[in-house]
Amino acid sequence: ILAAVPYDWPGGRLLFFSALRVVFIPLFVMCVYPASAPTLSHPAWPCLFSLLMGVTNGYFGSVPMILAAGKVPPEQRELA
Repeated sequence: ILAAVPYDWPGGRLLFFSALRVVFIPLFVMCVYPASAPTLSHPAWPCLFSLLMGVTNGYFGSVPMILAAGKVPPEQRELA
């Protein structure tokens, strides 16, 4: 549903925000390390990070597929 919002992503910006998702890795690590007393110890943190990662994965995974047809010449759009 979010991918249907009409916004034309420039290629560089889309790549930047997709790569920015790497920030989730240290956040997940902070939820489990150190084992005796994690930095983010509340059980809601991993759920929130997982939800955000899922939403961004769906969005930044589907937007390039939606925008790809507009980058192809009209005679080749059916193939793309």
